[in-house]
Amino acid sequence: MMKDEVRIVFAINDQYIPPFGVALHSLIRHSDRNRFYKIFVLNEGIGSGHWKKVKSMEQPHVTVESVNVSEWMREHQIPTVNHLSKETTYRLLIPKLFPQYEKVLYLDSDLLIRRDVAELFDMDLEGAIFGASFARLFRWSYVYITEELSLKAEKYFNCGVLVINNRLLRETDISDKGMRMLEEKRYPTQDQDVLNILCQSPEHAGKVKFMDGRWNVEWHHLNEEDTDVYIDAVREGSLDYVNDPFIIHYTGAKKPWNHPELELAEYFWQEAKE
Repeated sequence: MMKDEVRIVFAINDQYIPPFGVALHSLIRHSDRNRFYKIFVLNEGIGSGHWKKVKSMEQPHVTVESVNVSEWMREHQIPTVNHLSKETTYRLLIPKLFPQYEKVLYLDSDLLIRRDVAELFDMDLEGAIFGASFARLFRWSYVYITEELSLKAEKYFNCGVLVINNRLLRETDISDKGMRMLEEKRYPTQDQDVLNILCQSPEHAGKVKFMDGRWNVEWHHLNEEDTDVYIDAVREGSLDYVNDPFIIHYTGAKKPWNHPELELAEYFWQEAKE
């Protein structure tokens, strides 16, 4: 039986084109020429020169399509928080933007891919809404998650790499409710907090399937000074993922394009030189 096309969604702004280009290049490098990859880039406007460069990276088995979400976002006033931008919240629009698809893969743009993402897309979600990785926590984030959000830290996931059961997500109120929550209150990690709150609610409990952590190796745990990393039974061994990362996720305010001296930045620069 022929396998499905691989549908991937990114969210960017015009200033993020260079790092997105590196992520896209790494995705294509590790793609399977016998599969078809359909990539959608959510944005509110990209310069024609920038977009021309992105389109030049297409391959016979890889297409890239711009999806302008300006009209959708005009309905929502989402405040920015810390180093995060409103673009991260675009993923909440996925059920409305792509009603024709039962399944999509969402990827942040600040990452480097070292393995074929078709393997991740093919993940059997077994009735879950999301496939995600456990978030690696600091002591302060553990306290925040358990005491302020009243969530179970052992079930808290990172939203930068998500396999989405789009059909099930459409059948819930998670996306719409998440947008309303973001308009009403500032959350330190924006829709990541909101999605975790909703996915630990009695209505949606157990609707997250956890993936191999090597698909989402969060680098800021390696590069933040004077910060105590929180390790529990769930996250035991997670710092060893750096030995064989499938996706390096350059989380945090420090980025490899600004800090080439930091651990794992060399992967980004090797790809950027290509």
